[in-house]
Amino acid sequence: MSTGNINISSRRLEEAVHGGWLMKRGEHIKNWRPRYFLLFKDGALFGFKSKPDPDLPLPDPLNDFIVKDVQDAQYINMVVMVGNL
Repeated sequence: MSTGNINISSRRLEEAVHGGWLMKRGEHIKNWRPRYFLLFKDGALFGFKSKPDPDLPLPDPLNDFIVKDVQDAQYINMVVMVGNL
């Protein structure tokens, strides 16, 4: 996977290859929160508080990551998520 363009403004909901609810652990307060994530073909992964409305442009995400393949994976289907600051 390439890193591609992580910019959310150039993305459309229908371009996502997968979307769904995951639990994300907070950075400072270490509790688990539900987040709706969208994964795009280039590995961009965006997190939202609620599922985006398909009739509106994508809102600003709470989190954005790049998912990369792992060459020497210890586990089947292992990926690495790299956060963007």
